[in-house]
Amino acid sequence: MSARKAALEDASHQAGWMFADLLLALMVIFLAAQSFVPKEASLPQFEGLLSNKTSLTGTTSPLKTSITLTSIDEAALIDALQNYGAIQHLPSTYTVDSMVIAGGFNPKTESSDRGTATALQYAAAIGSYNLPYFKNSATLLAGSSEVPDGAAILNLQITPIPKSGTTGSGTPAATPSP
Repeated sequence: MSARKAALEDASHQAGWMFADLLLALMVIFLAAQSFVPKEASLPQFEGLLSNKTSLTGTTSPLKTSITLTSIDEAALIDALQNYGAIQHLPSTYTVDSMVIAGGFNPKTESSDRGTATALQYAAAIGSYNLPYFKNSATLLAGSSEVPDGAAILNLQITPIPKSGTTGSGTPAATPSP
């Protein structure tokens, strides 16, 4: 009877099935991990991050601009937005659709994570101001060694709101005020 009991406890004949189950579990983990890797076409391009080029083809076209901030100050941000609006002859009301905030870092003594942390500080401060410009804007954080340490560049995509009081669809436009 002890020989029969020893035969029942021997699990070596199940090793093949355990190996197949292990391979199946590893394949599931591999496929799940691959679904979260961003494709190259979906990654944002930072080539024009520090440029101050604007494309204006009409009154409701999005504008792209960069604003340099050296301190986390609400008044400085509002002043920079108003100055840019005056220079580009924007209507008094507009919204920021999206923004890339690039924080500066010193590449000799710090990693790019320090720049991203600086950008996060600026993004948190801008969010705390509750400005209507940034009410529904998407934000992307980055670090750049071209930006001075402790400063940030805001690359904004701005959409002017027409003064007529209606949007292109004929519905009244919301007019945020600074």
